[in-house]
Amino acid sequence: MLVLGVAYKKDVADCRESSSSELIHLLRGWGARVSYNDPYVPAIPHDPEALVSMELTDECLSAADCVVIATAHSCYDMRKIAALSKLVFDARGVTRHLRGDNIIRLGE
Repeated sequence: MLVLGVAYKKDVADCRESSSSELIHLLRGWGARVSYNDPYVPAIPHDPEALVSMELTDECLSAADCVVIATAHSCYDMRKIAALSKLVFDARGVTRHLRGDNIIRLGE
């Protein structure tokens, strides 16, 4: 599982009140192996497993069972993310303009 964005809002480096930390904690509790990418947050402070942001490559997108868009940073290429990912869970509604059977949007 790959979580995109751990900052509390797009294009900032602050993750103090981000729901992404709780999401990662819940996913781990259910047995998921979780990694993340956030160009603004190189490491999650106070994370017991010391997660660090991984480079967002074509290989990591295609290797992930699911890519969760948790923070909609402007630098993310949503078309590329959707095209390369097996499954995309869009929690921010940033893929509304895209079509694909591999995209699940929160609230749909």
